[in-house]
Amino acid sequence: MMTILTRSSDRQTVSLGNEIKTSGEGKVCETNFSGILAKIYHNPTPERIAKLKAMLANPPVDPMKSKNHISIAFPQDLLLDGSGNCVGFLMPAVRNSRELQSIYNPSKRKKNAPGFNWSYLHVTALNTAWIIQAIHEKGYVLGDIKSQNILVNDRALVAVIDTDSFQVRDSKTGKVYRCTVGSDGFTPVELLGKDFSTTDQTEMCDRFRLAVLIHYLLFGYHPFSGKWTGAGESPEPTELIRKGLCTAVKIV
Repeated sequence: MMTILTRSSDRQTVSLGNEIKTSGEGKVCETNFSGILAKIYHNPTPERIAKLKAMLANPPVDPMKSKNHISIAFPQDLLLDGSGNCVGFLMPAVRNSRELQSIYNPSKRKKNAPGFNWSYLHVTALNTAWIIQAIHEKGYVLGDIKSQNILVNDRALVAVIDTDSFQVRDSKTGKVYRCTVGSDGFTPVELLGKDFSTTDQTEMCDRFRLAVLIHYLLFGYHPFSGKWTGAGESPEPTELIRKGLCTAVKIV
């Protein structure tokens, strides 16, 4: 049965189509609007809705707009059910792109994108940094930066998705809506062991994550990995991060 919702800004009808992705948080569906997707929450709490409203009031400038490319899949409008309650939001679709891991992993790159050479990897790294800078300029912290949330196409144009997980500071009230999720290997040492739901993050946290992504792109492996020469089994990347044991840094 097709679900019919209403767009908050102009009360236009929005029909949900095929489900593209689902998670514990919600589902992403196609809509009757070309190039527009809907994210519907399983539990649309007042906190989630207030965060979305703060984001809609302060959208970032897309640095790839001149190239006719969506680089930030940012919320565009709220979606209301038949009772007028907000249940999710609309966002632009990112087409013909793949997860960053399929590019920085050498074997996957050879299989999925054989024409993606060294120059393209550098351009991808640069474009990723530009996008994150544009997001930071509006006061956002991405928080959960990982390869699954960064997409890239055959022109090395990058897109950030899952933007509603950002840490958001309401520009009017100053209230911070934190990013409560993180990923192993992308968490800086100052956040290890911290409760993300009670911890404010900074741009510096994102810069660590960006550095990990760039290292993956240019070298094909995590900077806090490599051949372990110490006693016992090799520690997990999180423990190596805690100890500062990076393959690109020589301790003297």
